[in-house]
Amino acid sequence: MKDLSEKSASYYKQTQLYLRFAAAEDAPGKVLEVLKTSANNKKVLDFGCGSGKYLRLLSPIAKRLFGVDASRYQIALARKFSAGLSNVRVATISGERLSRVKETFDVIISSWVLGTIMDEAKRKDILVKMEKLLRSGGVILLVENNCGGEFEKVRGRVNDPLKRTEKYNHWLREQGFEIMKKVSTYFEFGSLKVAQEVFGGIWGKTVGKQIKHQKIEHKVVIFCKKI
Repeated sequence: MKDLSEKSASYYKQTQLYLRFAAAEDAPGKVLEVLKTSANNKKVLDFGCGSGKYLRLLSPIAKRLFGVDASRYQIALARKFSAGLSNVRVATISGERLSRVKETFDVIISSWVLGTIMDEAKRKDILVKMEKLLRSGGVILLVENNCGGEFEKVRGRVNDPLKRTEKYNHWLREQGFEIMKKVSTYFEFGSLKVAQEVFGGIWGKTVGKQIKHQKIEHKVVIFCKKI
């Protein structure tokens, strides 16, 4: 599947491709700085943790971190990369099976995950399960794409007749989320060739050819919901 919806091969057998994509995302660390503020000395669940990028980056300041992902391939990488971090553990658990987690958390973070789920009823059910895992006074932080910018343009979301990004972000507000912060950041790859290879591998050659620089502008919005 040539996109990053929930069944994309990039999360499963093409893990190395998504690993390169995730590593380049938010190169200046602007999203990370927002997450650090909320995760400091907290017990954190990273839902859809992928290869564990934020588990590793938040490990020095969080009390404990638990990363879950539906892809056993991603979890294998997360386990490998977090080896030696005593406050990090991971497990292969999908959103539908979040009720298997028998503990609660101060903070749940989820980066570009819920928006990959096209079935609104399924998405809503997973969100309800996430909320049940929060302690009183806890918070869910969702890192999502904002409208506009180069990243939205290359994947066909600027002047999108379906208004997919706009509708999804509106849906989040209907679920009680508020905008915590808007961030202007960027992907940064080692070269233009690598950037084209990664974007082309995920979205197809036509999208890959649209990439003209090794840096790709990315507008991000971080949503927050307190319980």
